[in-house]
Order: sequence, then structure tokens, then C-alpha cells
Amino acid sequence: MDRKTITTILSWRTLMNSYIESTKSSIAPAYAVYARFSKETTLHGLKHTVTRNLHPLERLLWFVLTLSAFAGAVYCGLNQFSRYSSEPVVVSLQRDYRGWWSTFPAITVCFQERVNPELARNEIERIWNITEYTNLDLFQYYYGFIEQVADVSFRTNLQNFWKYQSDDTVKDVDLLKLARAVYPNVTLDVNVSQINKKVQWIQVMTEEGLCHTLNSVYAEYQFLRQEDEWIQQELLKCHYHSGQCYLMINTAANVARYFVHSPFDIATAISNPTGEVMPNEELHIDYKVVEIQAATRVKTLTPEQRRCRYPDEWLSNSIKAYSFGLCQMHCRNRMAIMFCGCRPYFHIKGDGDVCDAHGMACIGRNVEILINLPKNLAKCSCLPQCSELNYYSHTKKVLVRCKGQGEIDEVFLRLNGFVSSKPMLPIGLDVGILGITAYFITRLKKADPTNVAQIFGPDPWSKESELHPEKVVKCIAHRGASLDAPENTMQAFKYCVDRDCNFVELDVRSSRDGHLVLLHDEGLGRLTGTEINNVHVMDWDEIKNIDIGANHPNRQQFKEVHLCLLDDALKYLLANDVRVIIDVKGEDKEVVEGIVKAFSDQPTLHQRAVVTSFNPFVLYRIRHKNPKIVGAMSYRPYCFSAQDYDAENGPSNPRFGGNMLVQGALRLADWVHARAWRLCARWCGVSAVLLHKDIVHPSEVQYWRSRGVRCAGWSVNRPLEKLYWRGVLRAPYLASTLLGEPDVSILLVVTLYYIVLPLELVLPLVLVLPLEILPIELVLPL
Repeated sequence: MDRKTITTILSWRTLMNSYIESTKSSIAPAYAVYARFSKETTLHGLKHTVTRNLHPLERLLWFVLTLSAFAGAVYCGLNQFSRYSSEPVVVSLQRDYRGWWSTFPAITVCFQERVNPELARNEIERIWNITEYTNLDLFQYYYGFIEQVADVSFRTNLQNFWKYQSDDTVKDVDLLKLARAVYPNVTLDVNVSQINKKVQWIQVMTEEGLCHTLNSVYAEYQFLRQEDEWIQQELLKCHYHSGQCYLMINTAANVARYFVHSPFDIATAISNPTGEVMPNEELHIDYKVVEIQAATRVKTLTPEQRRCRYPDEWLSNSIKAYSFGLCQMHCRNRMAIMFCGCRPYFHIKGDGDVCDAHGMACIGRNVEILINLPKNLAKCSCLPQCSELNYYSHTKKVLVRCKGQGEIDEVFLRLNGFVSSKPMLPIGLDVGILGITAYFITRLKKADPTNVAQIFGPDPWSKESELHPEKVVKCIAHRGASLDAPENTMQAFKYCVDRDCNFVELDVRSSRDGHLVLLHDEGLGRLTGTEINNVHVMDWDEIKNIDIGANHPNRQQFKEVHLCLLDDALKYLLANDVRVIIDVKGEDKEVVEGIVKAFSDQPTLHQRAVVTSFNPFVLYRIRHKNPKIVGAMSYRPYCFSAQDYDAENGPSNPRFGGNMLVQGALRLADWVHARAWRLCARWCGVSAVLLHKDIVHPSEVQYWRSRGVRCAGWSVNRPLEKLYWRGVLRAPYLASTLLGEPDVSILLVVTLYYIVLPLELVLPLVLVLPLEILPIELVLPL
């Protein structure tokens, strides 16, 4: 090293020492104040940061801990302040003994018969110039269209508009005007406890079709006669000291449904009817009324803080009011415009153009979304009213009257008390924060969506499924099509491959020596007729040569069928490009480790196989060891207390049926399981759920689809059930038979179904049942 380099280094060190000394002298006064404060303060830990006999690292640790504690205190304080700002209202209940007047509820009556045949004939002749004498088929076709328009309902038949989506002869028909033109002339007699009070029925158009309502303030937004000026009538009220308050309606010989709701709300698609009155029946209902009033100061808060809205907080310029029902109607109106570019004709008030028959067909295709209003699509939050009336029925009875006396719907209202809410500071501490924290900390992430798509194909509702329908998974062979071939065997899998089925489901459990055996039950009694009740206590060599096809219906075709191992089955299925659902039946350590080892030995399984289980803890242990595995949760009701379940018979073949105490405990476990399994599925990070077919409906499929989880059902074996899963639910299904597959057979079922449908009720029973039970070769000649 030369002299010049040494001089440079010494100069640099001298400069750094000078800079350090200068910095120390600059901060010395501030440090002195900090040291004096730290020695005298009662803040625990701060004094250790200035104790000189401690190691610098120890002093630094105390400083970090003290700073972290201070930061945590500030965070908690800001969090409490934020909570107060967002939820400053606590509801308190108290009786108001000074107010003794109660308002009658609004009553909306919807008749079952809404088409006058003579008026319908006149409209068909006027619009289409058709009579039943000139063209009977066309007359009946247009008569059905009129019935669809007049009897429209979000609940039942809105989907049926698809029949007219390509018919230009009904395209420009004013649907609302048509419904009014064919509506029969009905009378409703009303008697109220206020003898001198005159009651007037108002004809309204609701989401349940054309109805009548009384004592409603917000009927203005469903009022049919928009050409007339709306005149608000005085609401019916009853004084507590006046005795029994009642209202009696006589609907003569018409079958009617009643919706009882607040005068400051409307009946909507999600409103449950109070009752349906048949001819010669009386419906008696007693009500208690609870009034909710908000304190005056609550209005100064934002709607998000008070969690309610006032009537003068308008929904839009067309609906200058607010109620929960109006908000729901307004949200459906907006979503209908978003999906179809128009609003339903039964929404009298709203934005956008009114739908014709083609637009209603579009709305019918999206009816489940419009009813459920998913938050991620609707982007609207319907809060309750800050001041509202609630009516609760506590007695209800139906009496059958003598023939010819008509039917009466009697509603009795009794004042129970008032409820008020006052703003006050929130009290109490958060409960369950430890459990919630543990849930979110330990929750597993879902598998790679790319692997999920490679296994299940594109989402049936996506654009890709329309462009490449061949990639959409429709049918999965349940246990390798167990009705056609002995279940969970190589012969069953070869049967599926020969019939171009590229997706199978199989069950796995372990033997005593640790082999993973394909078997659904614990024992072999059902398959072989033997008394082997538990293969887990037997070695593989003891059971591998047992014929498990002895009791199968097709045993003449499949002779000497034996159990097979998971590894052998996976090698064969992967070699033939077949995707697999592995249903884990055992709960022991050997099964968990064996599944994980199978995926590690064959990495392509991550893109070709799904692991499912009824037990969330087994599935969690597997995915915790290998998070790349695509997981699925299986579920059916009463899985603890019963061995079998179907919608027609309910739970059957009970476990421990002779012990009532144990059976009661298992039923309690079923109750808890029914409410917790969705949380368990999300805790395991599942990418799919496999549900019993009898509990799956469109809203269940939509619930999981909105969370990015595929939904499949088992066991879907009848052709009409398969048609429902493919056409309505658009979800894959597990079938125990491949008869009726592929699409050509389903199309045959569709054709036969729609030919049979218009006939009398006896004919579908005669024609459809052979379709379900006969082989496909016998169905074709039909």
C-alpha cells in the first residue's frame, strides 16, 4: 500500500470521527432531556433504555419493546374511535305508555285467477286477429302468453318467458296494458272496527303480479293508473281503549294470497305470504304490533353509522321515498337494466325503458341473481327504516265453512308496545376475538386456479365455456359408474375409459399394513355378502383375492373382480388422461401420508386430481402438508345420525337408533354441522364442494360460484335430473351410471319432455318413468 492511499484512509477516518463527535454534541441536550424523562417516568421499560450498565443491544431491545407498546396503544385507541364513528348507536327497548294509538298494517291481496277468458279472447282477436275458430293452435299459444303476462311472478314463472324470446309477433306488445286489459272485475268487501271509516282498495302491480292493496302509503310507486293523480288516503288507526281492533275481508269465491306488511313499505319478491285462503275457508290471524322509532339526534349521523334510513332520503328521482322493499325493487331495477337493458314491466316506477317479451326472457334467465341481489353485483345496501312498524303473528288458524258461504280473512291487531332507539356510547368488549384470529391465521389458501381449471374445465357460466363447450365437465363417474360395473375396481375404470368418460370418482381407505385400498364402506358385507366388517384390521394379502363383484347386478359380465390399490388405479387413469376425485374415507395417519406421498411421487396429479372428504380435519391435514393439492369438501344432511338420506324420505337407517341419548347427541352434532360446514370448507381452502343432489338449488350454486368455488352434486342418475343439472344449474354431477350419456341422449330426453309437458298429468307419469328405468336402446324407439 503506497503512502498516498494510507493518507487518504487516515483523512477519511479523521473526518468520520469529527462527524460523529459533532453529531453527539448536537443531540446531547436532547438526549439529556430524554434520559431525565426516562428515569423519572412511570412508563414501564423506558428507563431501561438509558441504563448505562446494560449492553447496548439490550437497551435497544427495551426501546423497541416500549415503542411497540406505545404504537399498539395508539392503534387500539384509533380503532375504538373508528368503531365509535361507524357504530355510535345502541338500541334500547322501552314501553311508551303515553301513546295508545296503533296503525293497521297494509294488506296486499293477490288472486290466483287473473285472466278473464272473454277479455282474453277479445285481446287475442284485437292484437293478433286470431280466434279459436280460425286457428285453434295459435289461439291457445297466445292465450298461454296472456296467462304468462297476467300471472307473472318473480317466485314461480318468470323463467317461462324464454318461450317467446324469438317470437316477433309478441315483441312490441305493451305487457302492462295487456295484463290490465284481461284482469277480471273482482270485488273485495271490508269491515273494520272503525264503523264509519270507508276503505278503498287500490289496484297495484307488484313483483308477484297484479294485486290489490289497502292502507298503504307507498302504493303510490305501484299504482297502475299513472294517468290519474295519486291521492293519499288517511291510514286506518285503532285506539287501545276501543276494545278489539279488527279488519275482516270477504273475497267471495276467489282463491287469494295475502301479504301483510307495514303501511310504509311494499310487498316484494322476497315477501312471504301470510296465508292462502281457499274457497269455503276462514283465515284468522292475531297480530301484535311493534313500532321502532329513532331518536331525533340519530338523524345527524350518516346512514352507515346509524344503520338505517329515513323516508326523505330518496332512492332516485323516480322513487322519492325510502323503505326496505322499495330499495330491493330499485336494486332489481338497476340490475335488470345492467343485464338486459330494460326494466320489468311490473316495476311501475324506475329508470330505463320498459321490457317487452324479449327483454323479459333475458330477465327470466337472470331471475335467481335478481332475487338474491349478490352484493358484488348489486352494489347496493338496503338498510331498514329508522322509523317503522313491524307486525308479528302469534296465533293463526284456518276454519272450513259450510259450502256456499264464501271465505273470510280476519286479521286482529293488538297493541303490544313501542320500541325506541337512543344514541349512546358502545359498551362491552369484543367476544370471541381469539377464536376468530385463530381461524384466519390457520386458514389455508386455495389451490392454484390454473390447476382447478385444468381439472374441472372452464366455469360453465363463462365466455370460454361458450367458445369451447367440449371442455366443460358435465358427468363424473361416481365410484367408476358403480351401477354399471363393480365399484372402485379396475374393471369399472376400464368401463369408463371405453365409453369416453374422462372423469371418475373413487374412494380410498387403508388396510392394517398401510396399503391404500379403493373401498367405500368400512367392510365388505354389502359387496360380497361376507361378514368382514372392517378392512382396517386386515392385511392387504388377506383381502386382495376376494371377489367383490358377487352381489353386483351385472355379475355375469364382470367375473372375479378384486379390490385394487390407489397407486395402480392412478397409473392406469393418468395413462388414459382421466381426471380423478379421490374421496378419503379413512381418518388414520396412513391415509393422510399415503395421499400426500402419491402426489409427491406423481406431480401431474396436481393438475389431474382432487382430494375430498366429509371430515374437514382430514382434508386440512392433507392440504396443510401439501397446499398445492386441489381440495374439495363433501357434505350431506344428517351424516352423523343417519347412514342414508334423500329428500323424499329424509334421514333413514339411523346410527345407534336403539339408544335415544346417543341418537339425540348425534342429531345435535348434525345441527351444528349444518351451520358450520361452510366455514370449515373455507377454512380448508377448498376449490370445490360435492353436495348431495337433493339439497342443491340455484342459489346454493350461485353462493359458491360467487366465492370462486366449483359446486357438484351426487348421485345424479336419472336422465331428467341430468338435464336439470346441465341446463338449469350448469354444474357437474356425479353419476353412478353412464346410461343416458352423452349429449345426444340428453337432447332426446329434452324432446320427449317438452312433448309430454302440455299433456294431462297422467301421461308424463306413464311416458317419463320408462325413460328413466329402461336402457337407452329401448328409449330410442319412443
